[in-house]
Amino acid sequence: MSYKVLARKWRPEHFEQVVGQGHVARTLKNAIEQNRVHHAYLFCGARGVGKTSTARILAKALNCEQGPTSTPCYKCASCLEISKGQSVDVFEIDGASNRGINEIRELREGVRYAPSRDRNKIYIIDEVHMLTTEAFNALLKTLEEPPDHARFIFATTEPQKIPVTILSRCQRFDFKRIGQNDIVEHLEHLCREEGIDAERAALQIVARQAAGGMRDALSLLDQIISFSGKTIKESEIAEVLGVANRRHLFDLSEAVLSHDAERALVVVDEVNRYGYDMQQFASELVTHFRDLMVTSVVKDPELVTELTESELEVARRQIAGQPQELLHRCFSVMVEGAQKMHRSPYPRLIFEMTLVRLAALEPMVGLDLLVDRLGLLEEALSDDIGGEIEWPERPAPRVVAAAPAPAPSPAEKKTLSEVAPATEGHVSEVTEGHASVVTEGQEVTEGHASEVTEGQVSEVTEGQVTEGQEVTEGHVSEVTEGQVSEVTGGHASEVTEGQVSEVTGGEVAEVTGGHASEVTEGEVSEVTEGEVSEVTEGEVSEVTEGEVSEVTEGEVSEVTEGEVSEVTEGEVSEVTEGQPEVENAPEIEIAPEPQTDSDLATATLAPPKPQIPERLIKADVDALEVPDAAALKTPEQRWKAVVEFVRQSNAPVAAACEYAYVQRFEEGEVRLNFTEAFADIAQEDARKKTIEDAVKRIFGADWRLVMEKIDEEAARGVTNLAEEREEDIRRRRAELVEEVRTDPVVAEAQKLFGAEDVRVSVKLFDE
Repeated sequence: MSYKVLARKWRPEHFEQVVGQGHVARTLKNAIEQNRVHHAYLFCGARGVGKTSTARILAKALNCEQGPTSTPCYKCASCLEISKGQSVDVFEIDGASNRGINEIRELREGVRYAPSRDRNKIYIIDEVHMLTTEAFNALLKTLEEPPDHARFIFATTEPQKIPVTILSRCQRFDFKRIGQNDIVEHLEHLCREEGIDAERAALQIVARQAAGGMRDALSLLDQIISFSGKTIKESEIAEVLGVANRRHLFDLSEAVLSHDAERALVVVDEVNRYGYDMQQFASELVTHFRDLMVTSVVKDPELVTELTESELEVARRQIAGQPQELLHRCFSVMVEGAQKMHRSPYPRLIFEMTLVRLAALEPMVGLDLLVDRLGLLEEALSDDIGGEIEWPERPAPRVVAAAPAPAPSPAEKKTLSEVAPATEGHVSEVTEGHASVVTEGQEVTEGHASEVTEGQVSEVTEGQVTEGQEVTEGHVSEVTEGQVSEVTGGHASEVTEGQVSEVTGGEVAEVTGGHASEVTEGEVSEVTEGEVSEVTEGEVSEVTEGEVSEVTEGEVSEVTEGEVSEVTEGEVSEVTEGQPEVENAPEIEIAPEPQTDSDLATATLAPPKPQIPERLIKADVDALEVPDAAALKTPEQRWKAVVEFVRQSNAPVAAACEYAYVQRFEEGEVRLNFTEAFADIAQEDARKKTIEDAVKRIFGADWRLVMEKIDEEAARGVTNLAEEREEDIRRRRAELVEEVRTDPVVAEAQKLFGAEDVRVSVKLFDE
């Protein structure tokens, strides 16, 4: 007699024997007992979970001579013939090989005839999703209103491929994957019946490899019995099936959690020498870290893991004192490594580097602990300084001088008819090196003065006053409180009749009529023949040896309150002839106060900041470095090189170029397509010439550029540089969002603050 495999020998004969599908068995038994049997059933589920076996039990129950009954007798001719597959009224059809409309037409013809002997004519169609659409359509009417004696039982692993019109005409039962413990118990029962001594740990490996399918488990057990005989050990199963021993998994997790990268690599080498598949072993290690994580958070891990009691003891010992956050990170890193192994031609190297990375992981400090530590630190600092901590204030913002005030009107000036001579020492000093030289020939009309703010200085050199310089009333160098130009030394230029501002002690500067330095009370300027020096309180122009404050015809420098500069001999900033006045000048940032002699000689106003971003400032095209055209092989590479070359000299044109679709870029011709939204922009003469010049500069003067307009429909299926960049941005943003969402710190923060959801906002920058 030929050998019958365990999967056939131990096929279930009653509903109760179908392992792990109690909900289906109970429903069908009740339907039979209550005479509520439907004319069409659809059994869905993974392979080897009992769909076909249940269909045969149902067929026996309906056609048994003792029935209909929920417990077939297996003694009558009908039950025995169905078990052997010889019944003339029960048809088992393979949907994969009988999938056409012709086979369904034959079925429709035969279903109309009454059963030959049994109570019902039953059609069992396995893998029904393989039928063609025409076959399903041909079956619709028969399935909706079949004869009273006809019953249909469909079985499939892919119910989503079945038309909804078929689904709506059937009662659907979903068969679940069988749990590992259920499979192990069933295998232990079979081993006892077969007289085989099998270790439970060995059967657990079989159940784990079966992935929820009883038929797969029985096939593996058959293979192992052939190798091991009547005694099955865990080590032999690992050798036969080529799967990793659980000891290797625990050795690896122990090495990782103890930060022993060397031990982890030794275990990997041992696993490789055993001949285990590295990708499968990595998948098992992912599951192993998941089991460790579950063991740390679940009270009864044996209910939700595949670990045995002895393995649970080892797992609890390994995770003792380890934070859950570290276990979660180990799991996440291992998942990432396993995914990379599937895509890499070097899976072992990826696996080893992943283990090295795992061994280097350190526990992260929780947010609540950081907050507590900061609180303790602040308290300790407060105790040390004897009071509360005063945190430093932010530095004050830089002060920018306001726009110059308008010159005072003539009506506001006071004319003095007499001024007493001033003695030495009644002077306001002007700081070193800050003076404007006003040269001859600069004329300032009434009320128009050159205003000088704080730190803006006029230089006065020796002997810069000539005779006969006439200053009319209102053309005055006005100096308000505390603002005076001081000239050291003792040399004076003599000024002719009508010139003002005489200083005693042999140092005299005379100014012609109406040109005066404004001097306040206590400061003397001598005025001859009706020439007036306008003076406000406390302000004197002091002239010392060799240096004179020169005011030529029609030239006035106005100094506002508090703006005083001291000028020593030879240290000046020069203001040349003919400098125009600027009305409504923009705000100017004041230069820092000079600190050294060299600074004094070069003290000038800080130039205003450029208003145009550097990336938009046009560069000299001739000075740009030309890329190597020989290295650019494809049209895409050539066009990118052109765009980047244009970007260096004209960023707006480069931005328009990014929306071009390259149709041709070879043999001396560049043909670009633009959609209507960008065609007019790119084809504008100046922009087109910029692109042409770039092409000729890189590839040669004989190249020519052609631009064409296309519609949106013609652009479908192709991408331009702008679309590629946007897609890259979307991808990077999605990766960053996912990275933040899965970060253990975020999870801890969400748990700490009781947040129901995490919302992530990402903004990308070019630099």
